[in-house]
Amino acid sequence: MYYTYLSPQELKGVEEIIDSLQPHIKDISSSTYYRKRREAIEALGAVLWGYTAKDTAEILEEFFPERL
Repeated sequence: MYYTYLSPQELKGVEEIIDSLQPHIKDISSSTYYRKRREAIEALGAVLWGYTAKDTAEILEEFFPERL
């Protein structure tokens, strides 16, 4: 979500975003990018709009399994 919506650099299109993600996610395809973006938006919505702590923990576990 950072490179798509929050980065101070204005990236031009999905290919530039994917190039920026390469150091963090090896061999990411555009379909994986769109799937991960949708999952991240859903997770952020869950956090912002107050799902129960259990639901939020399960969603965050998918993105940060080593932290919980």
